[in-house]
Amino acid sequence: MTIPTIGRARGVFGIFVPGLFLLANLVVFICLFPWTEDPVLSLVLGLGFGYLAGVVLRLFSAEPADKWSAAWLRKFGAGCRRSDGTFEWWATERFPYIRWIGEMSRLYLPPAARRFYKDVWEKTLEERFDDRLAFKFVNFCKVIVEASNESSGDECYAAEALVRYMSGILYALIASFFLVLGTFVLRWLCCGDVMPSLLIVLIAYSVAICAILSKFRFVRTKESETVFAACFANRKRFEALLGRGGTDETISDEQ
Repeated sequence: MTIPTIGRARGVFGIFVPGLFLLANLVVFICLFPWTEDPVLSLVLGLGFGYLAGVVLRLFSAEPADKWSAAWLRKFGAGCRRSDGTFEWWATERFPYIRWIGEMSRLYLPPAARRFYKDVWEKTLEERFDDRLAFKFVNFCKVIVEASNESSGDECYAAEALVRYMSGILYALIASFFLVLGTFVLRWLCCGDVMPSLLIVLIAYSVAICAILSKFRFVRTKESETVFAACFANRKRFEALLGRGGTDETISDEQ
C-alpha cells in the first residue's frame, strides 16, 4: 500500500509518522476516558485523522524545538562555552547558523571551502545580515543544489526530513504527555483508579523529550552543514548566479 505523502520521504517522516504517533495517543486517551461509551467507533473515526494530525503538527515550524534545544544545551550540555566564557555560535544562533558555518569553514575545512564561504555565503549576506534573509538564502540554495545535482539535493532534503521528523515527534510527545497526564488525573478523580502503566508511560515520554532536546540542535546544524557542503560541491553554479567569480556561460556549460 502506498502512503500518500507531501514531499516524498519528507512527507512520511515529517508528517505521517508524528501524526500517527499522536493519533495513537489520542485513541488511548479516548479508550481510557472514564465515560467513553463506544471506543471502537471512536477508533474507527479516529483512523481517518492520522495524516491530518501530522499535517497540523507540520504547521509548527522547527524553530521552537530548535530554541528549546539550544536553551537545554546551554543549561545542561558540555562544550557550549568558549574559554572566555561566551557561548559557541552553534549554541546561540538561529538556523541556518551562518556565523557557525563561517567558523567551521575557517577551523576545519580546506582553503577552497573557506574561500567559497567568504566569496558566496558571507558576501551575499554581509550587507543585510539577519535571520530571515539567511533562512531564505538557504532555501534558495537547496533548490539550486537539487536543480544542479539530484543526489546532492536528496542529501539536503534527507537532512531536512530528519529535522522535521524530530521536531514533529517532539511536539507529538509533548501533546501526548499532557494527554496521558490528563487521562491519569481524570481516571483517578472520576473512578479512583490509579494506573501505574500510565505513570510508566509519562516517565518514558519525559525521557524521550529530554533526549530529543539534547540532540536536536546538533541534528539541525548538521542540516545546515550539509547544505553548505552541497553548495560547495556545485560552487561554479552559485558563483555564476551570484556574480562571485563566475559567468552565465558557466551555467550553460554545466547543463
